Amino acid sequence: MAIYHFSAKPVQRSKGKSAVAAAAYRSRSSLRDERQGMTFSYTAARDLVHDEIVGFDGPRSSLWNMAEAMEIRHDATTAREYEIALPNELSEADQIELAREFSRWLNTHQYCVVDFAIHSGDGLNGHGHFLTTTRSVDEDGTMSSIKIQREWADKKRKEHGLPGRRAELVNARKAWADMANCALEKAGFEERIDHRSLKDQGIDRLPTSHIGPAASAMERDGIETRVGDHNRMIGQINLERQFELDDLRKHEIEAKRLEQELADIDAEIEYIRNEPAPVPKQTTVGTIVQSSHSDAIAAVAERESARYSKGQAKSIGELFKSKLFRDTWNADLDPAILKQLRWVDVNARALTLKTGEQVRDQGDKVSLSKGSDDGIEAAIAMAKAKGWKSVNIRGSDDFQLRAALALRKAGIKPRITSEIAKSRFSDELRKLDTAAQKPEPEPVPEPVPEPVVKLEDLVRVAAANHILPLTNDFRDDTRKLRSWARAVWGELTENGELDGLDDTFMEVLEEQALMAGYKPYEIKDVGLDSDWSKTLSDQKPEPTPSPCSEPESGTRRNWKRGEGDKPPGT
Repeated sequence: MAIYHFSAKPVQRSKGKSAVAAAAYRSRSSLRDERQGMTFSYTAARDLVHDEIVGFDGPRSSLWNMAEAMEIRHDATTAREYEIALPNELSEADQIELAREFSRWLNTHQYCVVDFAIHSGDGLNGHGHFLTTTRSVDEDGTMSSIKIQREWADKKRKEHGLPGRRAELVNARKAWADMANCALEKAGFEERIDHRSLKDQGIDRLPTSHIGPAASAMERDGIETRVGDHNRMIGQINLERQFELDDLRKHEIEAKRLEQELADIDAEIEYIRNEPAPVPKQTTVGTIVQSSHSDAIAAVAERESARYSKGQAKSIGELFKSKLFRDTWNADLDPAILKQLRWVDVNARALTLKTGEQVRDQGDKVSLSKGSDDGIEAAIAMAKAKGWKSVNIRGSDDFQLRAALALRKAGIKPRITSEIAKSRFSDELRKLDTAAQKPEPEPVPEPVPEPVVKLEDLVRVAAANHILPLTNDFRDDTRKLRSWARAVWGELTENGELDGLDDTFMEVLEEQALMAGYKPYEIKDVGLDSDWSKTLSDQKPEPTPSPCSEPESGTRRNWKRGEGDKPPGT
């Protein structure tokens, strides 16, 4: 869990500290302090993850010996450190990038050089040390003789119109929280940190004390420490207070809910008291408009219509769409319109045509996504089902004219909203009246065409005249299938072969054979080609075996080479 820990502390000579020694400790390196003539080495430690200097191109020893040399007071502050807890949720690379970003912020806003190092701690408490100079360094590596504004006393800061020194710390704390939260969000974590105090956050909880590395190591080894006991006591108190606070909040929420319910009841009573007399709803007048396309309706139509696009499912799909329309609008759909439909979306109360146009029932109006003639016919079918006697039309002039003519033809009164469309509609009506007044010529009786018999129907009748024995997966009945096919073919070609018979014959043969349980390779072995069809007329069809006849002797049939039959298991 991401925690917020951000502490700032000075490196002061008055307390026997050295900026060189501090840099050596944090970078886990060996540095010599030229002022004291001492070497500080911490290379034995193995918890360094990364170290880097931002704002200075030279070696670390040069930077901090220069910082020590610039200070002449015995109680001078030679450096200032920020110790910050890194979010454990972030990867090592993300932690390094986050620390680098904060170092650049310090370098830009506080004009200091930042020497930062990341320590792994105990593996769970990764943290960063940000050792900063008290003076700025120019591009040539020369340190300024004037300290940065962060180090000025409050009196001097006030003289220059700056807030107190604490404002610098607050700004740094906030900047770190913002950067850490952005990094957590970018990495896909919901955890966040807050630089504000518990009081400022409105959290009624006692703060715990920071556990240093020594106490943390003892606690991990099972040795209870004073600071650990203190934090456990605080945790128990906070837990009890949280339970009390949760109960209080539940009561407050319940009281607000009851208060809102009473307010809603009062409002409802007032509304009923002032409600005007109900106006009967006109259900015989509707509106047809051009509207936008819905991707959701299109996706449903594409998915559902694909299930009824092949074979016998195609004819079933037509019946199913008709049933869906009847169940939704309580009316039968014209077969001509049904042929143009791709799907009937019951949930969206929408029709999708094969052209992709959508016709939607939206209560007192019907909308069309394109406004084609087929879409207008579908919309009128909806209007009839809804019992509309007159329809307002909205859309382009051309759409209003075509819709008005179609509505008039369907016996529904159109109400055009465009003046241009009204004028054109009147012209069309005059043309129709003129044409109606002209005497119609005597109709010439058309010759009655002879009934056309479909080739597929002839094949199916011939196939029904011969019994196709059933089969199963445990035997090969190619021979029986061939005999049946020859018998059907012979009946069809008795008076000569018909045009296109080959393809139709094979379609019906495959359908009937699959329904009788024959396997695809058996059907393939009977495959009709030009040589087969030519020789069938000269061959006498083999008698069609009865479905009740005894099987051939032996566990399986006697196979002969050269007859075209496929042996079992192939």
